[in-house]
Amino acid sequence: MLQDLLIIWEFRGCKKFSFSTPGYGIFAGIANGTANPWYARFATSASSTVIDDAVSLNPTFFSLWIGNNDVYSYASQGGIGVDQLGNSDISTYGYRDITDPNAFATAYSAQVDALTS
Repeated sequence: MLQDLLIIWEFRGCKKFSFSTPGYGIFAGIANGTANPWYARFATSASSTVIDDAVSLNPTFFSLWIGNNDVYSYASQGGIGVDQLGNSDISTYGYRDITDPNAFATAYSAQVDALTS
């Protein structure tokens, strides 16, 4: 059934860890880049995360397409940003930084685990 289908797509500018960031859907955070204007339109609360909202739908099928902005935002801006290799503290990342592979893997695994539990 259609209600059992959940497709999680990548919001423009969203990095892998953004899906697990509380407050990513707060309208007030859009101007300073701490929130996403598309997710803000349907976030269930000010503290919800994309993954929490997705899990609450209890889907029987999902497609998790996220991650290209973890490198693309750096490349598309002419290499402006920092390669965060070895830095797993995502709170220190800028929008154009390249996500550390271990931080990416941790975030991705946690999101898949949440969606399959």
